[in-house]
Amino acid sequence: MPLDALHLYAVTEALNRTLSEGRIDKIAMPRQNDVLLSVRARGINRKLMLSADPAKPRVWLTPLEYVNPAVAPAFCMHLRKYLTGGKIRSIRSTPYERVVRIETLTRSELGDERIMTLVVEIMGRYSNLLLIDDRGKITDCLKHTPFGSDSPRPVLPGLSYAPCPQEDKFDATDEAKLDALLRTYAGGDLSSHLLTKLSGLASFSLKLMLGDLHAEGPLDESLIDEAKRRIRTAYERVIREECLPVAVLKNGRVTEFTVLPYPGDCKATETVLDAEEAYFSEIDAESLWQAAVSAPTAALRGAIKKLNKRIATLDDKIAESAEAERYRLYGELLTANLYRVPPRTSTFETENWYDGTLVKIPLDAAKSPVANANAYYKKYGKLKRAADIAVDLKQQAEDEKDYLESVLASLATCATYDDAEGVKRELEEIGLLRRPAVKGKKQPLKNKPIETSAGGYRILVGKNNLQNDELTFRTAKSGDVWFHALREHGSHVVVLNPNGDELPDAVIATAASLAAYYSAARASDKVAVDYTKVKYVSRNTGKGLGNVRYTHQKTIYVRPFPVIESKQKD
Repeated sequence: MPLDALHLYAVTEALNRTLSEGRIDKIAMPRQNDVLLSVRARGINRKLMLSADPAKPRVWLTPLEYVNPAVAPAFCMHLRKYLTGGKIRSIRSTPYERVVRIETLTRSELGDERIMTLVVEIMGRYSNLLLIDDRGKITDCLKHTPFGSDSPRPVLPGLSYAPCPQEDKFDATDEAKLDALLRTYAGGDLSSHLLTKLSGLASFSLKLMLGDLHAEGPLDESLIDEAKRRIRTAYERVIREECLPVAVLKNGRVTEFTVLPYPGDCKATETVLDAEEAYFSEIDAESLWQAAVSAPTAALRGAIKKLNKRIATLDDKIAESAEAERYRLYGELLTANLYRVPPRTSTFETENWYDGTLVKIPLDAAKSPVANANAYYKKYGKLKRAADIAVDLKQQAEDEKDYLESVLASLATCATYDDAEGVKRELEEIGLLRRPAVKGKKQPLKNKPIETSAGGYRILVGKNNLQNDELTFRTAKSGDVWFHALREHGSHVVVLNPNGDELPDAVIATAASLAAYYSAARASDKVAVDYTKVKYVSRNTGKGLGNVRYTHQKTIYVRPFPVIESKQKD
């Protein structure tokens, strides 16, 4: 649901009560169309997200964590210059327009107080963020719109701010126009008919206002009066804040939020900000997740595709070794029959003493038989060396491909943003992703291996190759038991066994099921899992992080299942 004028009014009224008199401590732009204000109000730190995203423009208090770019955009720097340290005086909108005005009290470079207004225009593809000074001039804006563009008005620094001109529409409080519009209804979807002329409302909201009101043809007087009453009542309840905000549910997930009476599956919230947070958190969490995994996934798939091409090329080189053997045979037969080769001939036919067949050997008539034999030996040597090198290069490419596929498998089992960040860090370490240019010491990853327990034994599960390597070769002791899905990419699972006891069958089954679940075979009904003591596991040198060889293993077939009684440690 677009954040229409009616819901935006309810949101801004709640934001005004929550953030007014709050101090703007930090300003960031984690994404191209989003500005994040860190505000301390009434002793509590809150994050106000202002988004001019064309698909989901919005204003909301977000609980999510965002990653900021290494270099702040110019608009972000402009906002920091004018608004950092400023106090929010008010956050306002009207029930009829999708424009939010955040008025702030700041100080100039000379220490004089001044009013700066941050304007959020929520208008689909024309959505924008603008900073207005106390003279009504635009000091800067997120999206510059020059003269002569398809936008309804130019938006540039230095111009006086003017609201976006209204289309041929009116707000629902104009009862005369609303009455006339209702009288033109001839049947069909009433809300769609009204939306052709009503401004600031979303179809979802209008449907809730009208409820079951409909007719097969033109509305009679009673239905016209009822439609106007329902719309007027909805506006009045929102303006008087006599509404019950709810998060709309579908299959257990939040799909909308509203302050209007909702007849379906929903969850009541204490405030409209809570309902809005539940809705947009669902959207933004998915967006952040896609952003976290898209770059590593694309880099891995691109690298694997290149390796497949390289392997195919090397296979062709190796196939040429058969041609090399033919050249060797020609050289040997010519050397053995030098006295029989006629001078200045282009071919020589002789018996192949290996299989008794006749072989016709092409010759360079300008060369002697000895020179022709040496030329064939030279070709043989060149192709044979190239084939031998190709075999080694193919093995290296296959090892690299196997390693990258293991990283891709670990990415597929990531459950949190920190998990994906761990995989991203691994790709930065091997140079597949560019390491961001950040000042100071590299921040350690927050996430640790998954920890759970069974039968009194601690079980650790690595979530990427960095963790697998750390877990198996640094954390685990020689008597601990190591698990891994057989011939599958996946996590290393270690059962800590300080006393070196024989593990109970139930513990073995639990650890093996975890190894199966956190592997590329997690969708299978039964997975073969090898397990052995850590002392029998060693690195496969030169084949990438997490690649190991092991002995003394046993194999168990289990059904994959995720962590139960999980204890994720920070």
